[in-house]
Amino acid sequence: MAIVDERGRLFGRFNLIDASVVAVVVLLLPVAYAAYVLFRPPPIRITAVTPNRVERGSGTHIRLTGEHLRPYLRAEVGRVQPARFLIETPTEGEIAMPDLEPGTYDLALYDETEEVARMAGAITVVAPAAPPTIDVQFVGTFTNLNEQAARAVKAGQRVAAAAGGFLEVLNVAPPLEDVRRIRMNALTVEVPAAGSWRVPATVRTGCRFNFDNQSCTIGSVVVLPGLAMAVADGARFIIDEVRPDTPGLPMEIAVRFVGRPEALDLLKPGDADALAAGGGAARAARIVSVTGRQTVAGETLTRVLPGQQPVEVTMQMPDRVAIVDAVIRLVAESGADGPVYRNGSIKLGSFFTFDSAGYIARGTIGRSARLSK
Repeated sequence: MAIVDERGRLFGRFNLIDASVVAVVVLLLPVAYAAYVLFRPPPIRITAVTPNRVERGSGTHIRLTGEHLRPYLRAEVGRVQPARFLIETPTEGEIAMPDLEPGTYDLALYDETEEVARMAGAITVVAPAAPPTIDVQFVGTFTNLNEQAARAVKAGQRVAAAAGGFLEVLNVAPPLEDVRRIRMNALTVEVPAAGSWRVPATVRTGCRFNFDNQSCTIGSVVVLPGLAMAVADGARFIIDEVRPDTPGLPMEIAVRFVGRPEALDLLKPGDADALAAGGGAARAARIVSVTGRQTVAGETLTRVLPGQQPVEVTMQMPDRVAIVDAVIRLVAESGADGPVYRNGSIKLGSFFTFDSAGYIARGTIGRSARLSK
């Protein structure tokens, strides 16, 4: 039998053209498979994520390790695209974490059309750690109390703060009839509040320190001098001074006061600074001794200010000026530039103000020394 008959059939059974097409297809299949294997993009894999546990809202950048990473991929953490996704090498990349609720999320990579890689449970987002708590003392006044509640405030008592936590009372002064402070810019007016009582006190509490703005908060309330903090039973604690919860630095200073005799004649051993009236008696400055008093005649001081047309300035001092040397003991705080008392530096030559209940004396520090106790 002829291989190809008169109808063009192979062995009388197959059409020659059809057989040729089949043969070509059979020969091309291995070639096509080899080309597919040779030229197809290698599969992308995610092998590691570091760190795989991050705080919410911390702006953390995580490192992605994988295989065959390539440019123009798109990433999703959960179902959220990060603000920044950078492929650095075929094996490394970086992701700027989006702001996600606490939980565990998959990390997926996509090309232009489809998902190309996924790591299940790749990243765990946790709630941010609580800021550090530091102990501080507030010098101020409990206010808006009835008489019974005012007399019940004692050292050692714990008073609940509305913002959270407690105020531990360290020391108190006797109750006083209450006032309301009306602030008008730099001026403060105290108006009597009939039927209400106040108690000067020093309290200890913990507050959350914020590194970003160097502030301290109780709950959501930022601690500031002058703050009226809500406490139990509708009362308030007005903060006059914030200081560290430390024993302080016992010091002895020698001060030369200069001023009107009518005021400095009142200065005597045992006098206490006004800080004692605010519940800070243990730290208040007290006059130990008065080592010298003298009165000098006032004088007229004339100065000529230079210029094209010199100006003569005359200053008339009082008829008599008192000079009093006194030794004072106090408890200072540690400041960035040395000991501090009532926001004033305790250094040789520094100005010092003694604000007693009956007079104010101003002078200059001539000696300072730390005491052992």
